[in-house]
Amino acid sequence: MSGPASALDTAMRAAAMRQAVDWAVRLRGEDASAADRAAFEAWRAADARHEAAYQEVLRSLKPLATLRAGGCSPAMVQAVTRRARVSATRRGALALGIFGATAGLGGVLGWRRADDAGLFADARTGTGERRTLASATSPGSLLLDAHTALDPIGPRVARLFDGRLMVGIDRVEGLPWRLLTPVAEVVANGARASIELRGRVLRVAALEGAVALGRRDGPAAEVSAGRAVVLADGELQSMPVSVNDTLWTRGLVQLDNEPLARLVAALQPYRAGVLRADERAGALRLSGVFSLDDTEATLRAVARTLPVEVTRRTDYWVTISAA
Repeated sequence: MSGPASALDTAMRAAAMRQAVDWAVRLRGEDASAADRAAFEAWRAADARHEAAYQEVLRSLKPLATLRAGGCSPAMVQAVTRRARVSATRRGALALGIFGATAGLGGVLGWRRADDAGLFADARTGTGERRTLASATSPGSLLLDAHTALDPIGPRVARLFDGRLMVGIDRVEGLPWRLLTPVAEVVANGARASIELRGRVLRVAALEGAVALGRRDGPAAEVSAGRAVVLADGELQSMPVSVNDTLWTRGLVQLDNEPLARLVAALQPYRAGVLRADERAGALRLSGVFSLDDTEATLRAVARTLPVEVTRRTDYWVTISAA
């Protein structure tokens, strides 16, 4: 299989894996209901890729399940997971992708893949979910965007795996928040900031007060109020803050003569499955303020505004094509 068909299958498998991780996290929660489990079974039966993705998640979690079945405490399981992370990194296992196709690795690498995905994170939001996370040990809270995973690891210290959050919504002077990421450490002391991590690309927007950035591969930097920085491939770019650095907290995104592809990317964490625009449609430009919470209303607005067609192959596969 090659060409568009191959790209379609690859994208659908990637979407199935994201959904499988979401289901694994949801069903591990104490508040998982009978309705949740019925919906999960319906999802598994809807497509063979769903079942395959879920089985891969289970294989990666098997070493963790073995520890728990042996009576290990949650604290011990977490400690072993973190030791496995360090060990795997030292041996160069970091190059493996999330739930990669390599079979039979098990052990440390199973932990490593699941851990890097944020599956073991103590705080994780699902599709379309924003949530305020209060610190259990000190004053202060964080606002997490959809598809965000982090691990609180100390008083006002957390490790961000992926996603976006708002820090300093309560602005407690003298009690800084420290956010650890694979590329930098972000310290907000009495500051309010939007912090976003996608892969190894970090964006920090200082909305009120200054934010310190401790880079792993370069000199430290300070992000002054009203400025934002993007750290990618070791390069640091500075720019003014964007209205979108705060709009996401209200479930909105603004485009100002920007490509449709930009809107599609913003909608993806708020919509289950795959949402894509073909190359011609993705290049079309539009302006306006659009809802993240109501993705169907946004898609209707796009269809009214641009010469495009919105095609639904399934509820989990939506394509926007140039008309």
